[in-house]
Amino acid sequence: VMTNLEDFVKKDEAQGVVWWQGGSSWWRWYDDEIETNAWMLLAMTEVAPNHRFARPLARWLIYNRSGNRWKSTRDTALSVLAHDGPVVPHAKRGSRRPRG
Repeated sequence: VMTNLEDFVKKDEAQGVVWWQGGSSWWRWYDDEIETNAWMLLAMTEVAPNHRFARPLARWLIYNRSGNRWKSTRDTALSVLAHDGPVVPHAKRGSRRPRG
């Protein structure tokens, strides 16, 4: 499945990110680009957590947030959940994550 999905990936080598194109209808809550990529990262962490696109995709999600959130509570929740997987290492308990 991952091999087939690689055929549709978009890349920005300068930014070090990858993403999959979502829908173009801004008024629909489904088919959102942020949600599409959060689901991709969630699936990737289940199937192939060491996949070469996992970290660049996590980076793309971070780059596409607005301040400390994404466009809606729904895509914010999915993005946070996707970043809770084995791809994004957590800071030790009691320490602070670096900003950036």
